[in-house]
Amino acid sequence: MLTVREFSRFLKWTLVGALGLSVRTGVLALARELLGAHYLLATSAAVEAAILHNFCWHQCWTWRDRPVHHRAVAVRLLRFHASTALLAMGWNLVLMRLLVEGIGLHYLLANLLCAPLVGLLNFFIAEFLIFVRPACPSGVAQRPAFFRT
Repeated sequence: MLTVREFSRFLKWTLVGALGLSVRTGVLALARELLGAHYLLATSAAVEAAILHNFCWHQCWTWRDRPVHHRAVAVRLLRFHASTALLAMGWNLVLMRLLVEGIGLHYLLANLLCAPLVGLLNFFIAEFLIFVRPACPSGVAQRPAFFRT
Protein backbone atom coordinates (compact mmCIF):
# COMPACT_ATOMS: atom_id res chain seq x y z
CA MET A 1 0.00 0.00 0.00
CA LEU A 2 1.29 3.45 -0.92
CA THR A 3 1.67 6.14 1.69
CA VAL A 4 0.24 9.60 1.06
CA ARG A 5 3.76 10.91 0.39
CA GLU A 6 4.51 8.11 -2.09
CA PHE A 7 1.18 8.62 -3.86
CA SER A 8 1.77 12.39 -4.00
CA ARG A 9 5.23 11.81 -5.46
CA PHE A 10 3.81 9.42 -8.05
CA LEU A 11 1.19 12.03 -9.04
CA LYS A 12 3.93 14.63 -9.42
CA TRP A 13 5.94 12.15 -11.48
CA THR A 14 2.92 11.59 -13.70
CA LEU A 15 2.29 15.31 -14.18
CA VAL A 16 5.94 15.97 -15.01
CA GLY A 17 5.79 13.02 -17.40
CA ALA A 18 2.74 14.51 -19.11
CA LEU A 19 4.55 17.84 -19.48
CA GLY A 20 7.59 15.98 -20.76
CA LEU A 21 5.42 14.16 -23.27
CA SER A 22 4.22 17.50 -24.61
CA VAL A 23 7.85 18.67 -24.92
CA ARG A 24 8.74 15.41 -26.60
CA THR A 25 5.84 15.56 -29.02
CA GLY A 26 6.61 19.18 -29.90
CA VAL A 27 10.28 18.51 -30.56
CA LEU A 28 9.39 15.39 -32.55
CA ALA A 29 6.94 17.28 -34.75
CA LEU A 30 9.34 20.20 -35.25
CA ALA A 31 12.29 17.99 -36.09
CA ARG A 32 10.24 15.85 -38.45
CA GLU A 33 8.07 18.46 -40.15
CA LEU A 34 10.28 21.56 -40.18
CA LEU A 35 13.72 19.99 -40.41
CA GLY A 36 12.72 16.87 -42.37
CA ALA A 37 14.59 14.56 -40.00
CA HIS A 38 13.95 10.82 -40.17
CA TYR A 39 11.36 9.90 -37.54
CA LEU A 40 13.87 7.80 -35.52
CA LEU A 41 16.42 10.64 -35.43
CA ALA A 42 13.63 13.06 -34.53
CA THR A 43 12.50 10.65 -31.80
CA SER A 44 16.03 10.59 -30.35
CA ALA A 45 16.17 14.39 -30.18
CA ALA A 46 12.66 14.54 -28.71
CA VAL A 47 13.39 11.95 -26.01
CA GLU A 48 16.60 13.76 -25.07
CA ALA A 49 14.74 17.07 -24.71
CA ALA A 50 12.10 15.40 -22.54
CA ILE A 51 14.75 13.71 -20.34
CA LEU A 52 16.42 17.04 -19.56
CA HIS A 53 13.07 18.78 -19.05
CA ASN A 54 11.84 16.07 -16.70
CA PHE A 55 15.04 16.00 -14.65
CA CYS A 56 14.76 19.72 -13.92
CA TRP A 57 11.16 19.36 -12.73
CA HIS A 58 11.88 16.23 -10.70
CA GLN A 59 14.89 17.83 -9.04
CA CYS A 60 13.00 21.01 -8.11
CA TRP A 61 9.52 19.64 -7.44
CA THR A 62 8.93 15.87 -7.40
CA TRP A 63 11.87 15.07 -5.10
CA ARG A 64 12.44 18.51 -3.57
CA ASP A 65 12.35 16.91 -0.11
CA ARG A 66 15.62 15.18 -1.02
CA PRO A 67 17.96 18.10 -1.52
CA VAL A 68 21.60 17.59 -2.31
CA HIS A 69 24.72 19.68 -2.39
CA HIS A 70 25.15 21.47 -5.73
CA ARG A 71 27.99 19.16 -6.76
CA ALA A 72 25.77 16.14 -6.20
CA VAL A 73 23.14 17.48 -8.63
CA ALA A 74 25.54 16.77 -11.50
CA VAL A 75 25.95 13.18 -10.32
CA ARG A 76 22.19 12.88 -9.96
CA LEU A 77 21.70 14.26 -13.48
CA LEU A 78 24.20 11.75 -14.87
CA ARG A 79 22.46 8.86 -13.11
CA PHE A 80 19.02 10.04 -14.22
CA HIS A 81 20.19 10.62 -17.75
CA ALA A 82 21.98 7.28 -18.00
CA SER A 83 19.12 5.22 -16.61
CA THR A 84 16.38 7.10 -18.42
CA ALA A 85 18.31 7.32 -21.65
CA LEU A 86 18.99 3.60 -21.67
CA LEU A 87 15.37 2.73 -21.00
CA ALA A 88 13.54 5.56 -22.71
CA MET A 89 15.78 5.96 -25.72
CA GLY A 90 16.25 2.27 -26.33
CA TRP A 91 12.67 1.18 -25.84
CA ASN A 92 11.22 4.20 -27.61
CA LEU A 93 13.31 3.65 -30.71
CA VAL A 94 12.40 -0.04 -30.80
CA LEU A 95 8.71 0.60 -30.15
CA MET A 96 8.55 3.52 -32.59
CA ARG A 97 9.97 1.35 -35.34
CA LEU A 98 7.54 -1.47 -34.57
CA LEU A 99 4.55 0.85 -34.42
CA VAL A 100 5.43 3.02 -37.43
CA GLU A 101 6.95 0.50 -39.80
CA GLY A 102 5.41 -2.69 -38.44
CA ILE A 103 1.83 -1.57 -37.82
CA GLY A 104 1.77 1.57 -39.93
CA LEU A 105 0.79 4.09 -37.24
CA HIS A 106 1.49 7.78 -37.74
CA TYR A 107 4.71 8.71 -35.94
CA LEU A 108 2.97 11.18 -33.57
CA LEU A 109 0.41 8.58 -32.47
CA ALA A 110 3.20 6.03 -32.01
CA ASN A 111 5.04 8.60 -29.87
CA LEU A 112 2.03 8.99 -27.58
CA LEU A 113 1.75 5.24 -27.14
CA CYS A 114 5.46 4.68 -26.40
CA ALA A 115 5.90 7.16 -23.54
CA PRO A 116 3.76 5.54 -20.81
CA LEU A 117 5.11 2.07 -21.53
CA VAL A 118 8.44 2.80 -19.85
CA GLY A 119 7.29 5.52 -17.44
CA LEU A 120 6.47 3.30 -14.48
CA LEU A 121 9.82 1.54 -14.53
CA ASN A 122 11.56 4.92 -14.78
CA PHE A 123 9.68 6.08 -11.67
CA PHE A 124 11.01 3.21 -9.54
CA ILE A 125 14.54 3.68 -10.82
CA ALA A 126 14.35 7.38 -9.96
CA GLU A 127 12.81 6.73 -6.53
CA PHE A 128 15.33 4.13 -5.40
CA LEU A 129 18.51 4.87 -7.35
CA ILE A 130 18.55 8.49 -8.50
CA PHE A 131 16.79 10.78 -6.02
CA VAL A 132 17.98 9.03 -2.85
CA ARG A 133 18.22 10.88 0.44
CA PRO A 134 21.61 12.31 1.38
CA ALA A 135 23.31 10.18 4.00
CA CYS A 136 24.86 13.16 5.73
CA PRO A 137 24.89 16.97 5.63
CA SER A 138 27.62 16.90 2.98
CA GLY A 139 24.95 15.99 0.46
CA VAL A 140 26.43 12.64 -0.55
CA ALA A 141 23.51 10.44 -1.49
CA GLN A 142 23.12 7.03 0.04
CA ARG A 143 21.17 4.31 -1.73
CA PRO A 144 18.71 2.10 0.15
CA ALA A 145 20.36 -0.88 1.88
CA PHE A 146 19.14 -3.41 -0.67
CA PHE A 147 20.99 -1.52 -3.46
CA ARG A 148 24.30 -1.12 -1.63
CA THR A 149 27.25 -3.22 -2.68
